[in-house]
Amino acid sequence: MVITKNHSPIILGQCLLLSKRSKFMPIVTIQQSPGRSKEQKQLLIQRITEAFEEAYELPPEAITVFFQNFDDEHWGKAGKLHCDRK
Repeated sequence: MVITKNHSPIILGQCLLLSKRSKFMPIVTIQQSPGRSKEQKQLLIQRITEAFEEAYELPPEAITVFFQNFDDEHWGKAGKLHCDRK
């Protein structure tokens, strides 16, 4: 799953094998600029977890979500660092 619009998060998904019965443990990484509140991140984790529970029929304990924040000096677009585009 990837979300891109302005400075919206990018969500990358991975799955780790839980057992030999083909159960997978999804690991979701959200790459974003800093600035989201704890409440916003909690809501996003809740909704991502619910989506995996429904789609993959997994318990919430099997789903891991990571947030990875990148300052404006640590990413670029169109050949320029984001901090230099302002």
